[in-house]
Amino acid sequence: MKESSSLKKWRTITYLSIFTGWGLYMLVRKTLPSSMQSLIQHNIYTKDNIGMITSSFSLAYGLSKFTFSFVSDHVSPRRLFISGLLLTSFCCILFPVCNGVAMACVVWFIAGVVQGCGWAPCVILLKTWYSPSQIGTWWSILSAAGNIASALSPLIILYITTMSDWTVSYYLIGIITFVLGCVMVYTIKDSPEEIGIRSAFIQTKEKAAKSSKKEGNWYSVFMIFDLWVVALIYASVYLVNYGVLGWMQLFLVEVAKKSDAMAAASVSVYQVGGMVGNITTGYVSDLLLVKRARLCPRAPVLCLLSLLLVVATHLYRTSAGEDTPEIPWSVITFSVGFLADGMIAIIGLCGMEVAPQHMTGSAHGFVCAIAQFGSVLAGWPLAYVMGQYSWSTAYWLMELVSVSMVIGCLYLLWVMMRSREPVGGTKKH
Repeated sequence: MKESSSLKKWRTITYLSIFTGWGLYMLVRKTLPSSMQSLIQHNIYTKDNIGMITSSFSLAYGLSKFTFSFVSDHVSPRRLFISGLLLTSFCCILFPVCNGVAMACVVWFIAGVVQGCGWAPCVILLKTWYSPSQIGTWWSILSAAGNIASALSPLIILYITTMSDWTVSYYLIGIITFVLGCVMVYTIKDSPEEIGIRSAFIQTKEKAAKSSKKEGNWYSVFMIFDLWVVALIYASVYLVNYGVLGWMQLFLVEVAKKSDAMAAASVSVYQVGGMVGNITTGYVSDLLLVKRARLCPRAPVLCLLSLLLVVATHLYRTSAGEDTPEIPWSVITFSVGFLADGMIAIIGLCGMEVAPQHMTGSAHGFVCAIAQFGSVLAGWPLAYVMGQYSWSTAYWLMELVSVSMVIGCLYLLWVMMRSREPVGGTKKH
């Protein structure tokens, strides 16, 4: 069936809008990690204070992302996405006027809640506008929007803080997010049907509801053991990713004795690696998909990434230093970003693939919620280890976590092998 020009036009406009919108969500989210060094240098917050604020955000975001995964099935994804974006911009503008740690935790907690409105609508819109055979690639490219925003964030904030006060960066990013969010009211469409076009691959709500009644209830996701394994792997990846990324600038300045500019550049290199990893692993996992496997068809790619991530995190811990040449250090930083974000790009898909069809949204929300506890641990708990022991101890613990990921991924590989159907298509009994 040939697609109409109107369908292609609005699909492109909608995709570019959510791509920009998701980038803005991430840009606001990264304002705190990117301004961490300035906040500490100006004695506004201590390292423990920032750990508490980031943990409050991560806890709220995890619970919110899980909740809105269910809500998104019953409300307009466009309205949910834009509402969250506008409220996120208000939190960004309010943060500089916070008087004390408690108020900052509350504002950033609220920011975590409304940030949960971002990704679930994106998933719904992708499944609505693209065929199943295209989702893996477009999913990865959309995820890369977050990497682009995260790569630009430290450079933007460093430039603004050198030219003006740190608060200006929050106000500017908040206002830009609000203005573009208002524009997206007119550029995002919930489905082709909204503009009078019928798409052959859209699953109707009646069909989905019928499938749901036939196969079980939403809370059945809690009873799927394989889904718990995926969720724990996801949480481990988040701990490593945010443990490295969230504290990178401070780590490089305090421990490796790098300049502020070099530390900010390293964060950008990490994010560029993450962007490339997002797109590459999504595309490669589509190409290497084990089509005869009913469960975890992306497990081989996931296993390879987890093994390489163990090596990369070890090199990151042992190679940081004042005398480390810039090029080898950039390669290591790029590699950690590539592998960590590469795993994040496809682990969410793995969660959807081990669950029944009618539970894909709930399954994705569940694994994302558990994953956020990894980022919670990367906040205040990791800051506590750094303060009580050392930076090296904290990163050594992350190495152990990355080893546990390999064990989980090998289990998923076993699940995949067990679920493969014979070439003839008939199963042995």
